[in-house]
Amino acid sequence: MSRGYTNVGEGSWRSSGLPAKLLMPMMMTILMLSPYTSAIVQIASFSPADGFTIGVPNMMSIVCSYTTTNLTSFSLIQNNNSVVEMQYNQNSGFFQTITNEKAFVCTLTQFSSNSGVVKCFKRNLNCEDVGEYRCLLSETDISNPEILKVKPSIKSLVLAENDFQMSRMATFKCTANVPWPNPWEEVVFRWTLIRNGRNVVTEDRARVWGSDKCYTEVTSSYKHVVHFDSFSSHSIISCTVFNQTRTRNIDTPMPKESADASSGIQYYKWVLVANLILVLLVVTISH
Repeated sequence: MSRGYTNVGEGSWRSSGLPAKLLMPMMMTILMLSPYTSAIVQIASFSPADGFTIGVPNMMSIVCSYTTTNLTSFSLIQNNNSVVEMQYNQNSGFFQTITNEKAFVCTLTQFSSNSGVVKCFKRNLNCEDVGEYRCLLSETDISNPEILKVKPSIKSLVLAENDFQMSRMATFKCTANVPWPNPWEEVVFRWTLIRNGRNVVTEDRARVWGSDKCYTEVTSSYKHVVHFDSFSSHSIISCTVFNQTRTRNIDTPMPKESADASSGIQYYKWVLVANLILVLLVVTISH
């Protein structure tokens, strides 16, 4: 009897004399008996999604969800480097952390025998934490990437120079933290002076220079001239950058004439005290 071939789907199977109607059940049985190793892993939650602010308390949180029939290990990857590695311990029946390079805290929770989540978080973020993150299962299946970056923010508004007595000039400086590298060549600062119920708005464009860190500091200066009537009116200065605002009160000293008068009164008081002490000494010695 000649041996022919029977087409099944797109492939050809040698019949070996078996009826064609038996080939499909045999194929399905082979597929069911063979190990199923494909997996699904993805980053289900990532924060802060818009970046973290330099200089303030912060925390990163990553939640990886998975579905697999052969989970033997888990790795958290940052910029193609493994920062956390967890492996299944057959003796204890639990996953154990065997590598943790950057003070991450990771826990694995199984919803069923083939699905669950891995939650990782890290506090006190800095430039070393910036980059791309992925979740890796059993060294074969990897998730979608998420990016941790620095968020542009305002750092401070300070009174840098105060020369009221000589020139009645006050210099304020506003500093912003700008991610580096970045697409901006300059940063726009908006200064607002509130005086006598009126707002005086001024814009200043400051150039962005390079940095060897993940951010660079950009500073704008504002000079405020104190008028004579400012001593009797309340003034406020504010700086806005990246939709964030810092505000300071302008505390002006007494006018020079008032300061001189106050100094004279203070001197007169000291003279009276000194004379009183001398009188007491004379009285004591005479007795």
